[in-house]
This record gives sequence, structure tokens and C-alpha cells, in this order.
Amino acid sequence: MSRDKRKGGYIFRRVSIEIPDRGKNEDSITDNQLEYIKTLAPDFRFEGGLESLGKWQASAIITQIKEKRDDLKYNIAKHKKGSKLKKLFWLIVVIVIIYYFAKSR
Repeated sequence: MSRDKRKGGYIFRRVSIEIPDRGKNEDSITDNQLEYIKTLAPDFRFEGGLESLGKWQASAIITQIKEKRDDLKYNIAKHKKGSKLKKLFWLIVVIVIIYYFAKSR
């Protein structure tokens, strides 16, 4: 995964997905799978086109996209929690400085 790129409050991350080889007798991707992949990751690009994938390949892609999405949600929540704690810390520091400044007068 590459570094987070922040733009407009959103975090964009480039991820890589392992696509298994298509089996000899593997059925083609279903319409439901195709739409689901497009819903999960609208910017997902596959050189051969998603329509050329097999049913089990699509299933593997869906599983990996969901895992990456869940990891990203966890990291975003962790980041938000950390930034709230930083703000609280600096607020306390400012209050303490103001208190001691006012007390010394």
C-alpha cells in the first residue's frame, strides 16, 4: 500500500490485489459480481477488463477489496481518535499556561 494522500477530508490509498489464475472450466463473472465490484471499488481497474474474469477470480477480488476496505476504515478511526487526543492535550497545555500566567500576576 502506498502512503495516504489526503484531499478534501478523504484518504485515498492505492492498494494491490492478487488475482488468481482462471480455472480451465471456470464460469464467467456473474452480472451480480460485476456490479458488486463496481459498487465496492468504482475506480478499480483491471487490464483485461472485468468482464474477462472468471467467477472464482471475481469472488477472490471481492474478498480482498472488502478486507482492504475494513483495514482502511480501522486506520481512519484510529487516526481520528489520535487527532482528538492531540487536540485535547494542546487544549490542556494552553489552559495550564493561561492559569499559571494569570496566577503569577
